[in-house]
Amino acid sequence: KSDAKLLEAYHDGLTADEKIAKTITRDRLKHFHDLNNSGSLFQHRAYLSTVYRPTSKRKATPLNSLVNKTLGRKSTYQSLSKLELISRRARALQLRDGLLRYLLQAGFEARPLGARDLFEVPYRYFNPGSSIPNYETPSLYYPERFLKHFPEFSPTTLRRQIADSDLDNNPYDHLWLSGHYIVGLTMEKLPDDMTFPSLISSLITLPCEKWIAVTMEHVPFAKQLNAFKWKARLLRGFTSETGDDVDPTNESGFNTYRQAIGHMTLDNSHVYRVGLSMFIYAEKLEEAEHYLQQAQIMASEMQGAKFMRERAGLSKRFRTLAPFAGGMSDIADLVFQENAADFVPLMGPYRGNTKEPDLLYQTRYDTPMGLTVFDQSCKNWNGIIVGAARSGKSFHANDILAGVLRRDDVDAIIIDKGGSFKETVKLYGGAYIEVENEAINPFDLPE
Repeated sequence: KSDAKLLEAYHDGLTADEKIAKTITRDRLKHFHDLNNSGSLFQHRAYLSTVYRPTSKRKATPLNSLVNKTLGRKSTYQSLSKLELISRRARALQLRDGLLRYLLQAGFEARPLGARDLFEVPYRYFNPGSSIPNYETPSLYYPERFLKHFPEFSPTTLRRQIADSDLDNNPYDHLWLSGHYIVGLTMEKLPDDMTFPSLISSLITLPCEKWIAVTMEHVPFAKQLNAFKWKARLLRGFTSETGDDVDPTNESGFNTYRQAIGHMTLDNSHVYRVGLSMFIYAEKLEEAEHYLQQAQIMASEMQGAKFMRERAGLSKRFRTLAPFAGGMSDIADLVFQENAADFVPLMGPYRGNTKEPDLLYQTRYDTPMGLTVFDQSCKNWNGIIVGAARSGKSFHANDILAGVLRRDDVDAIIIDKGGSFKETVKLYGGAYIEVENEAINPFDLPE
């Protein structure tokens, strides 16, 4: 749903004392609040979660193995000590702060997620259309061995509060959660041509409730470089053995790997394993199917990319790619870091001025947009409204005028040729001066 801060900023922008200005502000706010409460108004947000997996794995000691076996645990690795846990948590926070600095330098309005966010985000994912309850931290913990025999004493954990649903009992080609149907789409083949920035922007602007999951798994540089070299040597060996009758497929593959090796060594470019999935939410199955078809059409803009509809694997992928689940898509392709960056959602529907909007509009993507005529970020405040005859140019100009006149420090002078502003002037108690058969030479006016 939309961020309420934009509606609050529009409300605070009313400083004029005219009754009509107050009425327009009240009615417009009511309209947008109704849209927001009905789930018809959306705001796009991007959540970046990083999975930190230290490479060292210590085998469990005999005592630890005995404890695991007694408690029915399958893990063969030793649990972390308190100091190790503190150390790894500090390292994870260091990585998060570094990412935050990079995002802020790139112009993103990024902030670290708090405890409440970590509950709200996955709750919305698993419970579409539901109001978000207050998360209560368990105050009493029972031993795992006790809970195994008396599960009714289990506390209401975060996992239970988020995913308390009948997810396992869904049909194979769609899910049904909290009165919403969910269908899925996954990219199984990368685009043939070069990628471009904001590659998935067309999917983002699809006017429906959705989650787009982009997974990027970094492959260690030395490991991937050696893999490319091994495959290049293997293909080179095939082409050498065939003599004059060179298989063009082997030759092409060898050249591809040779170029990749050169790019990694010369440009120090790292490799990522990238996956892309999209989950569409709708209250009616027909509506979900409609938006799924629209998403497939939009995905065709990625020349050569191949998308498939999720069917038998929908439930598993939906769980794996849940926010903060730490899972990676099993359908992914290797790309260089510069191509992986093109999958980052850098663009979305224009939001306009969100700090001091004079007007509120609903875009074609069902997102709110704030408009300010006297936007301080603009070099000048000149504007033009273009449209065909009877397309609503004068109506839009009246709407802009009404929004500007919500301020008590604004006066308006209108040259009205067709009488389109006469009623607006009357509503605001202005003076409408009829001028007939008169001409004004601006050079005769006093300075």
